[in-house]
Amino acid sequence: MPLILGSFAVTFLARELDALLRGNEIRSVYISDDRVLSFSLREKAGSASALRFLHAPGFSLLCMDRRAGSDAGFTHLPRFENLIRGLSIAEVRQVDLDRIVKVVLGAHGASELNLYFELNPSLPNLFLTDAAGIILAMLLRAGTRTRTRRLDGGRRYIPPPAPCKIGPSEVDEKYLGTLDWWQDDRVLSHSVVGVGPFLSREVAQRARGYGSYFKAYDELMSAYRRGDSKPHVFSVPQQSHNRPSSIGVTWYRPEQKGAAEIRSAPTMNDAALEILKSLTVSRAFDRRRDRVMKTIAREARKWRKVEAETRDAASEAEAAATYRKYGELIMASLDNIRKGAREVMLSDLHSGGRKSVSVVLQPHLTPQANAQAYFKKARKSARRAGLAQQKLETARRRLSALNEVSLELQSLNDPRRLTEIEERVLFVVPDGGTDKPAEDERALRLGIRPRRYSIVGGWTVFVGRSAKENDVLTHRYAAPGDIWFHARQAQGAHVVLRRGKGRAQPAKQAIEEAAAIAAYYSKARTSTQVPVSYTEKRYVKKVRKAPPGTAAMLREKVIFVDPRLPRGHNT
Repeated sequence: MPLILGSFAVTFLARELDALLRGNEIRSVYISDDRVLSFSLREKAGSASALRFLHAPGFSLLCMDRRAGSDAGFTHLPRFENLIRGLSIAEVRQVDLDRIVKVVLGAHGASELNLYFELNPSLPNLFLTDAAGIILAMLLRAGTRTRTRRLDGGRRYIPPPAPCKIGPSEVDEKYLGTLDWWQDDRVLSHSVVGVGPFLSREVAQRARGYGSYFKAYDELMSAYRRGDSKPHVFSVPQQSHNRPSSIGVTWYRPEQKGAAEIRSAPTMNDAALEILKSLTVSRAFDRRRDRVMKTIAREARKWRKVEAETRDAASEAEAAATYRKYGELIMASLDNIRKGAREVMLSDLHSGGRKSVSVVLQPHLTPQANAQAYFKKARKSARRAGLAQQKLETARRRLSALNEVSLELQSLNDPRRLTEIEERVLFVVPDGGTDKPAEDERALRLGIRPRRYSIVGGWTVFVGRSAKENDVLTHRYAAPGDIWFHARQAQGAHVVLRRGKGRAQPAKQAIEEAAAIAAYYSKARTSTQVPVSYTEKRYVKKVRKAPPGTAAMLREKVIFVDPRLPRGHNT
């Protein structure tokens, strides 16, 4: 969202800042995440304030904030800070009717220093020079090397070159009569210093009402020369892809049709501060939305990968049918198959005996054992096909839900709705109309997607899906106070009961349910009364040079449970 801040508006802003900042002492310099550079000030009366400089691309602004707050927790700039700490502000003024504000710093017995704030929206810069204009520090330099000037430390500061235009005082009725403002309402900005496109359109809009271009221009310039400032904040909605929505501040009330949400402000500084605060809130909203969008993108990539891996469900089903067919043909031809054969041609009963099928055999097995081997392969393929189909359907439901949320986020401006989406996306992903537990942000950063279960007492249990995920879940994700479970003397998943900060010891029933989950996800699933070891995660150590998923317990307790999942579970 670009900022509309003309040179004439900077004139009034510099005058106000001069009255507000004279005599204030600089205490510190720091920068926030919102690209706002702040100069913490001590006023004459001893109260604290701050000079804020927003240096975003397309958006540069300077204002004073009496609610300075604490500078703790922000990024300080010690090298720059040491040069100006303790200096008082002697003067604030505009440079050459341009969007440049010069802040003169001085102290008793010391030569003055100058801060140059270049508020050009596309090239915001900040320089510190000595009294002779030699650059001592370049804090921000978006446009320091152009075709017309080159600025570096140790060189003399050179303002941007003056445009080849006439001054505002040189404009008279005869000159304005030569301009074709009916065809181009921005024509004044092409020829007069300090007049930007927005002010040029404002003059053209008023001229249509007055019937005189000179009267419209002279009315605004007379108010400017008198120092008659009536600050207003406004917005310009997006009109096309090439002209995004804008926000601006003027020293008059805009009358052109493009301006919307026009509201007055007591002073230019108040107007600038209002814009700064609204943009800060907007940027915080954008960062939150971007975080959710990134989470959605990561989640979508994972489910697209699941979708790609499970598209062979149909081929698995076909393989199951083929293996079952081979087993049936072998059983129907036991008398014709000799032991030790590697391959046999059998009549295809499904085609009425008109076709023959070549069946590969294992020579060390009997014909009946070969048939049972094919039946076993058929069962495995059928099971894999069923699981793959379920995963494929789940992946498609998840991707559809994530796509809906992503489309909504692209045009979302409601913070409350964003909070609702954050809670759903960062912790719960919609699935087929129901809410299913999903990865939290930390799990996503670690690249894991453990199963989750809610057990009695509101506790949450995490289950690793693979050896690698077990390793990350135990040694990087789990907190020291979490309860860690593993089936004793059996291969299985690592299971973690999340306790959280300050939570008491889980009840016995919760321990039993978590242990039952650990037994269920182990090789002892088909057994009864499986021994499960558990302890606090702080007593679980990683075995050096051991494969992923290996852990050793320094102390443990053992509980016997039947393998089962909680009632109404969601995996």
